[in-house]
Amino acid sequence: MNSKSVEVIVASLEAIQFIYEDIEDYFDEATNNKLLKLIIHYMKSENDARVRLAATNAMRSAVVLIDEYFENESQRDEIMANLFDIVASNDEELTISGLDCYSEFVCFIYDLYEKYINREFILITAKAIKSNKEFLVLSAVEFWSTVNTFEVERIEKNELNKSSWLNIYFYSKRASPFIIPCLFDLLCVLMPDDDDSWTPYKSAVICLEYFFQLCENDVFGQVITLVMSNWAHFQESRRAGAIMFLGLAIKNCGKSEIEVIVEYTYDIVIRLCTDKSPQVRKGAFFALSHIYSRHYHLSLDLKKTNKSLDLAVYGANDVPISAYNALLALSNIVKASYKLNYDTNYTRPYTFCMSSSYQIPDVNKAKLRVAANILLKSLIEFHAQVSRAIIRTLVR
Repeated sequence: MNSKSVEVIVASLEAIQFIYEDIEDYFDEATNNKLLKLIIHYMKSENDARVRLAATNAMRSAVVLIDEYFENESQRDEIMANLFDIVASNDEELTISGLDCYSEFVCFIYDLYEKYINREFILITAKAIKSNKEFLVLSAVEFWSTVNTFEVERIEKNELNKSSWLNIYFYSKRASPFIIPCLFDLLCVLMPDDDDSWTPYKSAVICLEYFFQLCENDVFGQVITLVMSNWAHFQESRRAGAIMFLGLAIKNCGKSEIEVIVEYTYDIVIRLCTDKSPQVRKGAFFALSHIYSRHYHLSLDLKKTNKSLDLAVYGANDVPISAYNALLALSNIVKASYKLNYDTNYTRPYTFCMSSSYQIPDVNKAKLRVAANILLKSLIEFHAQVSRAIIRTLVR
């Protein structure tokens, strides 16, 4: 590629990208190495941003054929140094492309990645998440979701096959002190009820679930600190973010943490179930639902359980955005009371009364029928005799 024209170089790199994507099986090692060296050359900082972008995109497509090249540590370091410079650039498109490339690499060379996910790189991704550029935020969050998903999958494979152990480096634990607060801030946005687009908020929810699964005890302090600092905030968005964050922590934390988290935060959840904001109430019932799903022994505390039931029954008549989670909370309280009694004396508990509200505006849009059916199924499955008597009175 002897031309000095930016347009020609970009077009040539785009052609290389398409070659890697479409006819990768026909590459011999010599050709592959030659093209990789060319791509690396044009990723360097002295090149035009458009050239670097095209080269980075080509590198992302070449990742499936990069294994042998990466076995050489000096070659690997050269690629990652150039890629790091691209991620650290002030050009949004370059940074996004670099993060996407990092995401692709982690799936192919995970065991060689430890030295490249260092504190400096983590801080760059945290800065990207804090930016006000939506696509940059999404790329940075998606990078950590990719890493976390890959590590969760390795854990699951190790559990299934004890004889073939896969290394897990827990990059998530290294990153959690810096990334989790940034993800928390993404939750502190009031989302429209009918927003079907993929947003930083939704991306943060998924990413946090993986962080909580992987980090367990390591994030307990962060959870308590962030929730305690924001649950009573005067801004509705901060309260909504805090309670959603807590619900995700309860849903995904380790078994050893759940009892302590509930002990610290149950009263907060109950108070926010009656918050003036529907978004906050939605999050509170989400958290309440997972409290009884994960910590069913709480149903032993009849005072708290009766309080939870009263709020959930009342919440079933709330606006759809909140009523859906209130119905799920009712369902999980029912299941918890059954599970606890059955585990101890193999008998079915008495059924608490529930709201009969079912036909309300926007019921389908908010998936309330789904939640109501889940609740009814739980009642019938776990309290068959009582439910039969109720159903008989309804169908007469």
